[in-house]
Parts: sequence; structure tokens; C-alpha cells
Amino acid sequence: MATVREYGKPDYFITVICNPKWPKITGTLLDGQKPNDRQDLESR
Repeated sequence: MATVREYGKPDYFITVICNPKWPKITGTLLDGQKPNDRQDLESR
């Protein structure tokens, strides 16, 4: 909502989906962590 307030209504809404089993994601997890524990990795 803050983005809309700052820049106005978007022309397009894009959703990007990632697979939490990708090696780039699983390789950066610490022991015992799940991808859902690290939203910063999933949202890159």
C-alpha cells in the first residue's frame, strides 16, 4: 500500500513464483532451517 501511495496505481501486477527446493535457496539455509524461515531468500 505504501508503494501505491507513493507512485500511484500500478499498470500491471506481476507475481513471480519460486521453487523453495532450488539449490540457491537450500544451499544458503542454516542447519534445521526451512525455506519458510527465510523469506529474505525466497523474495530475492
